[in-house]
Amino acid sequence: MPTAGAPDLAGYSHEDIMKLYQQLMSGQVPPDLQNQFESFVDANGNPIIDAEGGAMIQPQPGFVVKTKDKNGQKVFINMTTHDLVDPFEEKPIPEGDREKFGDSESGIRIPLSMGQLREDFDKKGEAAQVCDVIWNPKTIERCKIDAQFRQIVVELAFNYYAQKFNVELDLRFTLPKMKYKGKTIQYQRVRAKKAPKIQEMEMSEEERKNLEAKGLEQVKNKVQEVVEKTPEWQLYCILKQENEQKQEYLERFDQEDFWNNMVNELVRKSDESGVGDSQDRFNTLAQTFRLPEEVDLVEEFDGTNHELAQKLVFVISLPILKHAKVLQVRVSNEVVAIRVPHLYKLELGLPIQVDNQSARSYFEGKLRKLFVILSLKPTLSQQDQSESLPSKIEIVDTKKLENDLLFDVI
Repeated sequence: MPTAGAPDLAGYSHEDIMKLYQQLMSGQVPPDLQNQFESFVDANGNPIIDAEGGAMIQPQPGFVVKTKDKNGQKVFINMTTHDLVDPFEEKPIPEGDREKFGDSESGIRIPLSMGQLREDFDKKGEAAQVCDVIWNPKTIERCKIDAQFRQIVVELAFNYYAQKFNVELDLRFTLPKMKYKGKTIQYQRVRAKKAPKIQEMEMSEEERKNLEAKGLEQVKNKVQEVVEKTPEWQLYCILKQENEQKQEYLERFDQEDFWNNMVNELVRKSDESGVGDSQDRFNTLAQTFRLPEEVDLVEEFDGTNHELAQKLVFVISLPILKHAKVLQVRVSNEVVAIRVPHLYKLELGLPIQVDNQSARSYFEGKLRKLFVILSLKPTLSQQDQSESLPSKIEIVDTKKLENDLLFDVI
Protein backbone atom coordinates (compact mmCIF):
# COMPACT_ATOMS: atom_id res chain seq x y z
CA MET A 1 0.00 0.00 0.00
CA PRO A 2 1.49 3.40 -1.00
CA THR A 3 2.61 5.64 1.85
CA ALA A 4 0.98 8.99 2.43
CA GLY A 5 2.36 11.63 0.11
CA ALA A 6 3.85 9.11 -2.35
CA PRO A 7 3.49 10.03 -6.04
CA ASP A 8 0.74 8.30 -8.01
CA LEU A 9 2.46 6.04 -10.57
CA ALA A 10 -0.68 4.21 -11.72
CA GLY A 11 -0.47 5.72 -15.22
CA TYR A 12 3.22 4.88 -15.70
CA SER A 13 4.53 1.87 -17.62
CA HIS A 14 7.32 -0.30 -16.28
CA GLU A 15 9.76 1.43 -18.67
CA ASP A 16 8.63 4.87 -17.44
CA ILE A 17 9.09 3.88 -13.81
CA MET A 18 12.58 2.49 -14.51
CA LYS A 19 13.49 5.72 -16.29
CA LEU A 20 12.34 7.75 -13.27
CA TYR A 21 14.34 5.45 -11.01
CA GLN A 22 17.51 5.85 -13.10
CA GLN A 23 17.12 9.63 -13.07
CA LEU A 24 16.73 9.67 -9.31
CA MET A 25 19.73 7.38 -8.80
CA SER A 26 21.88 9.66 -10.99
CA GLY A 27 20.95 12.64 -8.82
CA GLN A 28 18.40 14.20 -11.17
CA VAL A 29 14.90 15.26 -10.16
CA PRO A 30 12.43 14.20 -12.90
CA PRO A 31 9.98 16.99 -13.86
CA ASP A 32 7.06 14.66 -13.04
CA LEU A 33 8.26 14.46 -9.43
CA GLN A 34 9.38 18.07 -8.99
CA ASN A 35 6.23 19.05 -7.08
CA GLN A 36 6.76 16.10 -4.75
CA PHE A 37 10.24 17.38 -3.81
CA GLU A 38 9.06 20.98 -3.46
CA SER A 39 6.57 19.82 -0.84
CA PHE A 40 9.45 18.93 1.47
CA VAL A 41 9.96 22.62 2.38
CA ASP A 42 7.60 25.21 3.78
CA ALA A 43 6.83 28.68 2.37
CA ASN A 44 10.06 30.01 3.91
CA GLY A 45 12.19 27.28 2.36
CA ASN A 46 12.75 25.44 5.66
CA PRO A 47 12.56 21.60 5.74
CA ILE A 48 9.19 20.22 6.83
CA ILE A 49 9.49 17.84 9.77
CA ASP A 50 7.12 14.87 9.40
CA ALA A 51 5.16 13.05 12.12
CA GLU A 52 8.08 10.65 12.71
CA GLY A 53 10.50 13.50 13.40
CA GLY A 54 12.34 13.21 10.07
CA ALA A 55 12.83 15.59 7.16
CA MET A 56 13.80 15.34 3.49
CA ILE A 57 16.68 17.73 2.79
CA GLN A 58 18.87 18.72 -0.14
CA PRO A 59 22.34 19.59 1.23
CA GLN A 60 24.90 22.07 -0.06
CA PRO A 61 28.07 20.84 -1.80
CA GLY A 62 31.38 20.87 0.11
CA PHE A 63 34.21 18.81 -1.39
CA VAL A 64 34.75 15.38 -2.92
CA VAL A 65 36.93 12.47 -1.75
CA LYS A 66 38.09 9.94 -4.34
CA THR A 67 39.41 6.49 -3.41
CA LYS A 68 38.99 2.79 -4.27
CA ASP A 69 37.36 -0.15 -2.51
CA LYS A 70 39.09 -3.47 -1.82
CA ASN A 71 38.00 -4.72 -5.26
CA GLY A 72 39.67 -1.80 -7.07
CA GLN A 73 36.35 -0.08 -7.84
CA LYS A 74 36.57 3.73 -7.85
CA VAL A 75 34.49 5.40 -5.16
CA PHE A 76 33.54 9.08 -4.85
CA ILE A 77 32.33 10.39 -1.49
CA ASN A 78 30.47 13.72 -1.69
CA MET A 79 31.06 15.64 1.54
CA THR A 80 28.00 17.90 1.75
CA THR A 81 26.47 20.14 4.43
CA HIS A 82 23.14 21.02 6.03
CA ASP A 83 22.20 22.82 9.25
CA LEU A 84 19.90 19.99 10.34
CA VAL A 85 22.96 17.85 11.08
CA ASP A 86 24.51 18.69 14.45
CA PRO A 87 27.99 20.30 14.55
CA PHE A 88 30.99 18.49 16.00
CA GLU A 89 31.48 18.84 19.74
CA GLU A 90 33.90 17.77 22.43
CA LYS A 91 32.38 15.40 24.98
CA PRO A 92 33.83 13.94 28.20
CA ILE A 93 34.69 10.23 28.19
CA PRO A 94 33.40 8.24 31.20
CA GLU A 95 36.19 7.04 33.49
CA GLY A 96 35.36 3.40 32.77
CA ASP A 97 35.91 3.89 29.03
CA ARG A 98 39.04 6.07 29.09
CA GLU A 99 41.45 3.12 28.88
CA LYS A 100 39.97 2.25 25.46
CA PHE A 101 40.85 5.75 24.21
CA GLY A 102 44.40 6.04 25.52
CA ASP A 103 43.35 7.55 28.88
CA SER A 104 41.89 10.62 27.16
CA GLU A 105 39.42 12.55 29.29
CA SER A 106 37.46 13.84 26.31
CA GLY A 107 36.70 12.96 22.69
CA ILE A 108 35.15 14.58 19.61
CA ARG A 109 31.64 13.66 18.45
CA ILE A 110 31.13 14.34 14.73
CA PRO A 111 27.53 13.65 13.58
CA LEU A 112 26.86 12.67 9.96
CA SER A 113 24.17 11.24 7.71
CA MET A 114 25.14 8.82 4.92
CA GLY A 115 22.95 8.23 1.88
CA GLN A 116 22.67 5.29 -0.51
CA LEU A 117 25.16 4.13 -3.13
CA ARG A 118 24.55 4.98 -6.75
CA GLU A 119 26.48 4.27 -9.91
CA ASP A 120 28.16 6.95 -11.98
CA PHE A 121 31.16 7.30 -14.28
CA ASP A 122 34.53 8.98 -13.96
CA LYS A 123 35.95 11.33 -16.59
CA LYS A 124 37.36 8.33 -18.49
CA GLY A 125 33.92 6.78 -18.73
CA GLU A 126 34.74 4.01 -16.28
CA ALA A 127 32.09 2.90 -13.77
CA ALA A 128 32.35 4.30 -10.24
CA GLN A 129 30.33 4.24 -7.02
CA VAL A 130 29.08 7.50 -5.52
CA CYS A 131 27.79 8.17 -2.01
CA ASP A 132 26.70 11.39 -0.28
CA VAL A 133 27.55 12.18 3.33
CA ILE A 134 25.95 15.17 5.06
CA TRP A 135 27.78 17.06 7.80
CA ASN A 136 27.16 20.27 9.64
CA PRO A 137 28.59 23.32 7.77
CA LYS A 138 31.05 23.97 10.62
CA THR A 139 32.51 20.49 10.17
CA ILE A 140 33.26 21.06 6.49
CA GLU A 141 34.62 24.56 7.14
CA ARG A 142 37.03 23.10 9.71
CA CYS A 143 38.09 20.44 7.18
CA LYS A 144 39.11 23.16 4.72
CA ILE A 145 41.59 24.76 7.11
CA ASP A 146 42.71 21.82 9.28
CA ALA A 147 44.23 18.87 7.39
CA GLN A 148 44.49 16.71 10.52
CA PHE A 149 40.82 17.24 11.35
CA ARG A 150 39.90 16.51 7.71
CA GLN A 151 41.78 13.22 7.94
CA ILE A 152 39.67 12.26 10.98
CA VAL A 153 36.44 13.19 9.19
CA VAL A 154 37.34 11.26 6.03
CA GLU A 155 38.33 8.14 7.99
CA LEU A 156 35.07 8.40 9.94
CA ALA A 157 33.13 8.49 6.66
CA PHE A 158 35.11 5.48 5.38
CA ASN A 159 34.28 3.54 8.56
CA TYR A 160 30.56 4.29 8.18
CA TYR A 161 30.77 3.26 4.53
CA ALA A 162 32.34 -0.09 5.51
CA GLN A 163 29.66 -0.70 8.16
CA LYS A 164 26.74 0.26 5.91
CA PHE A 165 27.82 -1.38 2.65
CA ASN A 166 30.18 -4.06 4.00
CA VAL A 167 33.01 -2.84 1.74
CA GLU A 168 36.40 -1.59 2.98
CA LEU A 169 37.83 1.55 1.38
CA ASP A 170 41.50 2.32 0.73
CA LEU A 171 42.70 4.97 3.21
CA ARG A 172 44.81 6.52 0.48
CA PHE A 173 42.58 9.11 -1.16
CA THR A 174 42.69 12.24 -3.28
CA LEU A 175 40.61 15.43 -3.32
CA PRO A 176 39.48 16.18 -6.90
CA LYS A 177 38.92 19.83 -7.82
CA MET A 178 35.14 19.57 -7.67
CA LYS A 179 32.50 20.34 -5.05
CA TYR A 180 30.10 17.54 -5.97
CA LYS A 181 30.17 14.37 -8.09
CA GLY A 182 26.84 14.20 -9.96
CA LYS A 183 24.54 16.43 -11.96
CA THR A 184 22.04 17.20 -9.18
CA ILE A 185 22.55 17.07 -5.43
CA GLN A 186 20.46 14.24 -4.05
CA TYR A 187 17.80 14.57 -1.38
CA GLN A 188 18.26 12.60 1.81
CA ARG A 189 15.98 11.87 4.75
CA VAL A 190 17.53 12.76 8.11
CA ARG A 191 16.39 12.89 11.69
CA ALA A 192 15.45 16.47 12.55
CA LYS A 193 16.91 18.06 15.64
CA LYS A 194 14.81 19.98 18.10
CA ALA A 195 15.32 23.71 18.21
CA PRO A 196 17.28 24.64 21.32
CA LYS A 197 15.66 26.92 23.81
CA ILE A 198 18.03 29.85 24.07
CA GLN A 199 17.19 32.99 25.96
CA GLU A 200 19.27 36.04 25.17
CA MET A 201 20.69 37.70 28.27
CA GLU A 202 21.19 41.40 28.62
CA MET A 203 24.75 42.62 29.20
CA SER A 204 25.72 45.81 30.98
CA GLU A 205 28.17 48.27 29.42
CA GLU A 206 30.80 47.39 32.04
CA GLU A 207 30.41 43.66 31.37
CA ARG A 208 30.71 44.27 27.62
CA LYS A 209 33.94 46.30 28.07
CA ASN A 210 35.41 43.64 30.38
CA LEU A 211 34.59 40.96 27.81
CA GLU A 212 36.21 42.98 25.02
CA ALA A 213 39.31 43.61 27.14
CA LYS A 214 39.58 39.92 27.95
CA GLY A 215 39.25 39.02 24.26
CA LEU A 216 41.92 41.58 23.32
CA GLU A 217 44.27 40.18 25.95
CA GLN A 218 43.77 36.66 24.59
CA VAL A 219 44.63 37.88 21.08
CA LYS A 220 47.79 39.58 22.39
CA ASN A 221 48.82 36.39 24.17
CA LYS A 222 48.35 34.35 20.99
CA VAL A 223 50.43 36.85 19.01
CA GLN A 224 53.14 36.76 21.66
CA GLU A 225 53.24 32.95 21.47
CA VAL A 226 54.01 33.19 17.75
CA VAL A 227 56.65 35.93 18.04
CA GLU A 228 60.10 34.35 18.09
CA LYS A 229 59.00 31.02 19.50
CA THR A 230 61.52 28.24 20.08
CA PRO A 231 61.37 25.79 17.15
CA GLU A 232 61.56 22.03 17.55
CA TRP A 233 64.93 20.44 16.80
CA GLN A 234 66.91 17.21 16.86
CA LEU A 235 70.65 16.60 17.09
CA TYR A 236 72.36 13.68 15.36
CA CYS A 237 75.90 12.33 15.65
CA ILE A 238 77.73 11.15 12.53
CA LEU A 239 80.19 8.62 13.95
CA LYS A 240 83.88 8.29 13.02
CA GLN A 241 84.69 5.57 10.51
CA GLU A 242 87.84 3.60 9.76
CA ASN A 243 86.20 1.81 6.85
CA GLU A 244 87.11 3.71 3.67
CA GLN A 245 83.77 2.99 1.99
CA LYS A 246 81.80 4.36 4.95
CA GLN A 247 84.18 7.31 5.19
CA GLU A 248 83.38 8.21 1.58
CA TYR A 249 79.69 8.00 2.48
CA LEU A 250 80.23 10.43 5.37
CA GLU A 251 81.92 12.93 3.10
CA ARG A 252 78.72 13.11 1.07
CA PHE A 253 77.02 14.80 4.03
CA ASP A 254 78.71 18.01 2.88
CA GLN A 255 77.21 17.73 -0.61
CA GLU A 256 73.91 19.16 -1.77
CA ASP A 257 72.91 16.03 -3.71
CA PHE A 258 72.97 13.91 -0.55
CA TRP A 259 70.23 15.93 1.15
CA ASN A 260 68.25 16.34 -2.05
CA ASN A 261 68.21 12.57 -2.68
CA MET A 262 67.45 11.76 0.95
CA VAL A 263 64.38 14.03 1.09
CA ASN A 264 63.10 12.78 -2.28
CA GLU A 265 63.42 9.17 -1.10
CA LEU A 266 61.51 9.90 2.12
CA VAL A 267 58.73 11.61 0.13
CA ARG A 268 58.55 8.60 -2.22
CA LYS A 269 58.23 6.14 0.67
CA SER A 270 55.59 8.34 2.31
CA ASP A 271 53.53 8.33 -0.91
CA GLU A 272 53.70 4.54 -1.06
CA SER A 273 52.90 3.70 2.56
CA GLY A 274 51.12 6.78 3.98
CA VAL A 275 47.38 7.38 4.41
CA GLY A 276 45.22 10.28 3.31
CA ASP A 277 45.68 12.40 0.19
CA SER A 278 49.08 13.54 -1.07
CA GLN A 279 49.01 16.78 0.94
CA ASP A 280 48.08 14.94 4.16
CA ARG A 281 50.89 12.44 3.61
CA PHE A 282 53.35 15.28 3.01
CA ASN A 283 52.18 17.17 6.13
CA THR A 284 52.57 14.00 8.21
CA LEU A 285 56.10 13.50 6.88
CA ALA A 286 57.01 17.10 7.71
CA GLN A 287 55.63 16.77 11.26
CA THR A 288 57.24 13.38 12.04
CA PHE A 289 60.50 13.80 10.09
CA ARG A 290 63.58 12.16 11.55
CA LEU A 291 67.00 11.79 9.97
CA PRO A 292 67.31 8.10 8.91
CA GLU A 293 69.56 6.38 11.45
CA GLU A 294 72.09 3.64 10.70
CA VAL A 295 73.90 1.49 13.25
CA ASP A 296 77.46 2.68 13.96
CA LEU A 297 77.06 5.47 11.42
CA VAL A 298 74.18 7.89 12.15
CA GLU A 299 72.67 8.07 15.64
CA GLU A 300 70.46 10.56 17.46
CA PHE A 301 72.36 12.32 20.24
CA ASP A 302 71.95 10.41 23.52
CA GLY A 303 74.24 12.45 25.80
CA THR A 304 77.38 10.37 25.33
CA ASN A 305 77.80 9.38 21.68
CA HIS A 306 79.19 12.82 20.71
CA GLU A 307 82.58 11.52 21.92
CA LEU A 308 82.58 9.13 18.95
CA ALA A 309 81.30 11.70 16.46
CA GLN A 310 83.03 13.04 13.39
CA LYS A 311 80.21 15.46 12.59
CA LEU A 312 77.06 16.84 14.23
CA VAL A 313 73.84 17.46 12.32
CA PHE A 314 71.09 19.74 13.64
CA VAL A 315 67.61 19.39 12.13
CA ILE A 316 65.42 22.41 12.97
CA SER A 317 61.70 22.58 12.06
CA LEU A 318 60.55 25.96 10.75
CA PRO A 319 56.98 25.26 9.55
CA ILE A 320 55.96 28.92 9.20
CA LEU A 321 58.98 29.86 7.08
CA LYS A 322 58.45 29.74 3.30
CA HIS A 323 61.89 30.90 2.14
CA ALA A 324 65.28 31.60 3.67
CA LYS A 325 65.50 35.30 2.87
CA VAL A 326 65.33 36.38 6.53
CA LEU A 327 66.83 33.25 8.11
CA GLN A 328 69.93 34.00 10.22
CA VAL A 329 72.34 31.26 11.32
CA ARG A 330 75.46 31.90 13.41
CA VAL A 331 77.91 29.24 14.62
CA SER A 332 80.71 29.53 17.16
CA ASN A 333 82.88 26.70 18.46
CA GLU A 334 80.37 26.01 21.24
CA VAL A 335 77.01 27.56 20.24
CA VAL A 336 74.58 27.44 17.33
CA ALA A 337 72.19 30.42 17.08
CA ILE A 338 69.24 30.54 14.68
CA ARG A 339 66.81 33.43 14.32
CA VAL A 340 63.95 34.46 12.07
CA PRO A 341 62.93 37.97 13.23
CA HIS A 342 59.44 37.97 14.81
CA LEU A 343 59.04 34.20 14.23
CA TYR A 344 61.78 31.96 15.63
CA LYS A 345 64.77 32.18 17.95
CA LEU A 346 67.01 29.33 19.09
CA GLU A 347 70.39 29.23 20.86
CA LEU A 348 71.91 25.83 21.56
CA GLY A 349 75.06 24.95 23.46
CA LEU A 350 77.03 22.21 21.74
CA PRO A 351 78.15 19.06 23.62
CA ILE A 352 81.61 19.33 22.00
CA GLN A 353 83.59 22.06 20.23
CA VAL A 354 83.16 22.31 16.46
CA ASP A 355 84.99 23.97 13.59
CA ASN A 356 82.72 26.94 12.92
CA GLN A 357 84.69 27.88 9.79
CA SER A 358 83.64 24.70 7.96
CA ALA A 359 79.94 24.72 8.94
CA ARG A 360 77.42 24.15 6.19
CA SER A 361 73.64 24.58 6.07
CA TYR A 362 70.70 23.61 3.90
CA PHE A 363 67.11 24.85 4.04
CA GLU A 364 64.61 22.38 2.58
CA GLY A 365 61.71 24.53 1.37
CA LYS A 366 59.08 21.78 1.08
CA LEU A 367 59.47 20.08 4.44
CA ARG A 368 60.58 23.44 5.91
CA LYS A 369 63.59 21.95 7.67
CA LEU A 370 66.94 23.60 8.30
CA PHE A 371 69.95 21.23 8.32
CA VAL A 372 73.15 22.52 9.95
CA ILE A 373 76.19 20.27 9.46
CA LEU A 374 79.14 20.79 11.81
CA SER A 375 82.56 19.15 11.74
CA LEU A 376 84.42 18.68 15.02
CA LYS A 377 87.07 21.25 15.86
CA PRO A 378 90.72 20.30 15.23
CA THR A 379 93.15 20.29 18.14
CA LEU A 380 94.33 23.67 19.50
CA SER A 381 97.70 23.23 17.84
CA GLN A 382 95.95 23.19 14.49
CA GLN A 383 93.42 25.93 15.18
CA ASP A 384 94.07 29.60 15.98
CA GLN A 385 92.20 30.89 19.02
CA SER A 386 90.71 33.77 16.98
CA GLU A 387 88.60 31.32 15.01
CA SER A 388 86.33 30.78 18.00
CA LEU A 389 84.43 33.97 17.14
CA PRO A 390 80.89 33.32 15.81
CA SER A 391 80.61 32.97 12.04
CA LYS A 392 77.50 33.97 10.15
CA ILE A 393 76.05 31.54 7.60
CA GLU A 394 74.45 33.40 4.71
CA ILE A 395 71.25 31.61 3.63
CA VAL A 396 70.34 31.89 -0.05
CA ASP A 397 66.74 32.70 -0.99
CA THR A 398 64.91 29.54 -2.15
CA LYS A 399 63.34 31.41 -5.07
CA LYS A 400 66.78 31.79 -6.65
CA LEU A 401 67.37 28.02 -6.70
CA GLU A 402 66.13 25.45 -9.20
CA ASN A 403 65.23 23.06 -6.39
CA ASP A 404 64.06 23.44 -2.80
CA LEU A 405 67.41 22.71 -1.12
CA LEU A 406 69.77 25.48 -0.11
CA PHE A 407 73.52 24.86 -0.04
CA ASP A 408 75.75 27.36 1.71
CA VAL A 409 79.49 27.34 2.38
CA ILE A 410 81.00 29.74 4.86
